[in-house]
Amino acid sequence: PQPRLPCAAYWLGRGFEQVTMHVPGLQEQGEYYTFLAKKSRAFQCPGRVP
Repeated sequence: PQPRLPCAAYWLGRGFEQVTMHVPGLQEQGEYYTFLAKKSRAFQCPGRVP
């Protein structure tokens, strides 16, 4: 069965991590955007917030 979204705990327990990026000029909900990315991938981006 598929979990109902949003369900971050489900994905975090399956090898994903939260990534937050600073996106200057983003207006809808502020200048920060957070999403889930697979830990096994080398996600490199200059806007990533540590």
